[in-house]
Amino acid sequence: MQRTEPVPDGVEGLQSLALQGRWREVAKRCASTTATDTAAALTVAAYHTLAFLKLKMLDHAAAELSKLGRFNDGAYMSKGQSLVPFALRIMAAEVPWRLGRQQQAVDRLYALLDWCAARQAEAVSKGGAAGDATALPASSNHLHQLWQRRHRDTLLALVNKHCQLRQYVPALSLLNQLLRADVSDAEAWAEAGTVQAMLGDLSTAQHTLKHAEQLLLAGRGGGTAGEQDAAHQRQWRQLLVHRNRGLLSFLQRDYRGAANEFAAALAVDPADAAATSNHAASCTAAS
Repeated sequence: MQRTEPVPDGVEGLQSLALQGRWREVAKRCASTTATDTAAALTVAAYHTLAFLKLKMLDHAAAELSKLGRFNDGAYMSKGQSLVPFALRIMAAEVPWRLGRQQQAVDRLYALLDWCAARQAEAVSKGGAAGDATALPASSNHLHQLWQRRHRDTLLALVNKHCQLRQYVPALSLLNQLLRADVSDAEAWAEAGTVQAMLGDLSTAQHTLKHAEQLLLAGRGGGTAGEQDAAHQRQWRQLLVHRNRGLLSFLQRDYRGAANEFAAALAVDPADAAATSNHAASCTAAS
């Protein structure tokens, strides 16, 4: 019989349980954990909210967030820096979205986008090299890259929400903003091609998707790829290439070819939601 290792107390134990997907135990532990300081209390609150989200206990997640009040309150600041985990800020938008309050969720994501941009600008300013991130000291450059990545992730989350609401024009506007900042962002090009197709601009969509594939095959990616090891980067690019080719085939009415490409994407990542739904749509169209 395999021996089960004991789970440590405190935040370390919550992290261990979360990595194992033991969300009911995470929620139970959070409820009985007494934090020693504000930073620890916020971390416990983040795990508690995430556990409720995973367990689809949305009212409990909303109540947990409500207890915290305003994140930009002075009580959550230390030495000029916010103690609030970024995950909590993201979940503060995700919880109302899942509760059906879409506009509130979108508004919070736009506010978070502005907040990330301000933190990014602060990192540049404190480095004494306004407008030139490449000239920043190592610590300031790290902060600049961190907030740049978070800004990008928040923007892509907004694109996703707009697309779910079929608000394709603002989604495309956000993607154009991202591409102005980094013209080699293959993921942004791929998303832009998808949105263009939804707007009915099929010719431009095909051109955009082909450009995205060229960037991916050349080893270019986006803001998230830089954080991953080489193997994960290759896997991520492979997934996007198959999704791109699937959408291109679908636009060309090659539904069987599209189904094959989306099946190949699912072989790379069986949990990919876009590949799953597009594979089903392609199979239906091909039958």
